[in-house]
Amino acid sequence: MTESESAGGIDTLFLEERRYPPPEEFASQANATPDIYERSFEEFWDSEGRERVTWFEPFTELLEWDRPYA
Repeated sequence: MTESESAGGIDTLFLEERRYPPPEEFASQANATPDIYERSFEEFWDSEGRERVTWFEPFTELLEWDRPYA
């Protein structure tokens, strides 16, 4: 047993860099497209909340951040 094995350490770390893109027919029917990453957090959730959710009254505030109720 080597010194690193007896100490319980990890000798090497594996970095996985392979990518497996989805098949084209699967990607064409996806809800999210690559342009989703170009939008800001607020813009994304504002449009999702207005387009995909039915409200009795439209919301006027995107998020509420008053501690401890955040």
